[in-house]
Amino acid sequence: MKPAAAPPAAVGGNRGGDVAIGALAALIYLGEYLGQGAIANQAFNTGSVTALATAAFATLLAVALSARRNPMAGPRFLSVVWYATVLEYMLTVPALKPGGALLAFAMTSLCVSLSGVWLMVVCHRGWESCVRAVMSLPSLSALGFIVATTTIVGQLQGIGRCGGAIGWPALAVMATVVGVAFAMKYGLRAGSVAHRARLCVALVCASLVYFGWRALAPTPALCGPIGQIDGAGLADALMGAWRWPARMGPGLAHAQVLLAVLVGSGVMAVLCLVDTVSAASTLASDEGRPDADTGRELWATAVGNLAGGLLGLLPISLSLARSRTVAQLHPASGRLPALAHAAVLVVLIVLLVPLQLPLLDYLPRAAVAGALVVASIEMIDDKSALLWRAGLGARHARRTLAGGVWVFACALAVAMGLAVGPQAKYAVSAGFAVAIAGSLLGLLAAGRAAAAIPSGGPFAGRLHFLNIGRRLRVWKLGASGIIDLSHTTHVDFSAACALADLARGLESEGVPNPFRLGAGTGPQVRQMLEVCHPRALEPGAPA
Repeated sequence: MKPAAAPPAAVGGNRGGDVAIGALAALIYLGEYLGQGAIANQAFNTGSVTALATAAFATLLAVALSARRNPMAGPRFLSVVWYATVLEYMLTVPALKPGGALLAFAMTSLCVSLSGVWLMVVCHRGWESCVRAVMSLPSLSALGFIVATTTIVGQLQGIGRCGGAIGWPALAVMATVVGVAFAMKYGLRAGSVAHRARLCVALVCASLVYFGWRALAPTPALCGPIGQIDGAGLADALMGAWRWPARMGPGLAHAQVLLAVLVGSGVMAVLCLVDTVSAASTLASDEGRPDADTGRELWATAVGNLAGGLLGLLPISLSLARSRTVAQLHPASGRLPALAHAAVLVVLIVLLVPLQLPLLDYLPRAAVAGALVVASIEMIDDKSALLWRAGLGARHARRTLAGGVWVFACALAVAMGLAVGPQAKYAVSAGFAVAIAGSLLGLLAAGRAAAAIPSGGPFAGRLHFLNIGRRLRVWKLGASGIIDLSHTTHVDFSAACALADLARGLESEGVPNPFRLGAGTGPQVRQMLEVCHPRALEPGAPA
């Protein structure tokens, strides 16, 4: 349902409240930003400033270019983990070793900028639906699960070795974050301010445990705080492609480096595109506009990555969770909370770098590691859980769902097999490749659909992850408000979830059941809807 427009006096009177909403959102997601910085850069302090700068820059750009209300953008876990994977690989390339770690950082930043170029080409050619279609929902779920598990294992290994032995004190601080965050998640009313701020509260509690422990029984096993950045310039924290252009040319002359830059930037572009388009589409549905175009949000991501890579920032995407947090606090303005959010982050950066206030000396490394564990667990979204529950336990549509589970399981097995061996740096990329290949092979095994849309409407015939984006685009041109599946014979898990998301957007406009089923609706379609959106089978569908 579209938010009601507030009268001018109310808008003016609510400016202070809107600023407070933006500031609260900055505090709510501060732990997530710091954790993402720690993933991207093992120097926690430098990475923290980089992540804060990325979030501030991306949000300001989204406000300027996006059509959504209070769009919140910044680093996202999938693309940040891929950034860290590319950086780890660049550090091992012999051709870049003479330049040290700084040259490897510059090459990785070049990947970020080049991903922005790829996204611009996709936007200009109108290929966003085709590129997004390469990633089926099971493959995305597998990638998210791989990233979550590797992040959790990495944090446990890093924090657990503090002090030269098993760092029980640091693990206790980490466990405090996890325990408090999930106790608040399941013990408080969902959507309340306290429920949203659970990670921030958990960080405060863990910091109190850390400093209490350090005062009573100081030990290196606590791991210590993040610590302040040496130097007084922001350039010390932002290691972008702009700093070493003369040294990057010879590096790119080596085939290994050039191939790494092209592949790294290509995968990064796909991940940012999937995050941005999915978030923009869902936010448009939340605003009662399921037929809205998402091109402006993708352009913002493209420009942000192009410029951000040159500055040394992390890859950016539009964030659904952060944008929804602000929207569900019911701000009067469609821009002011997002601007306030970015302003708070800029103030923090100024306090940390030019003014050199020792704020990071009060934030334990183990607490940030705990925040990463919490965010990793929560990254395994409801669709991943639905796929496992339905594929392994549902009586209906078992073959379709079990195929998605096999894609998920195979990708996870390959990634975990590499993660525990000497080729651990290839775990995420190998899992990513297996997930995409498994989805494509599954589609070929089931038989290809015709390239042209069959008669009977945009959703007629067979719907799958490769064509659902194009079918939805055709449906939006008509914008009938009815999801006509009366001639749909088959639908896979990705397409069924996309239709369910579309239906939820239409239901928010007051349509009780936007699905139209008929004699031509395949039994497998009804079974998939029973799993993904049971309301579709209720009486009252439009005639």
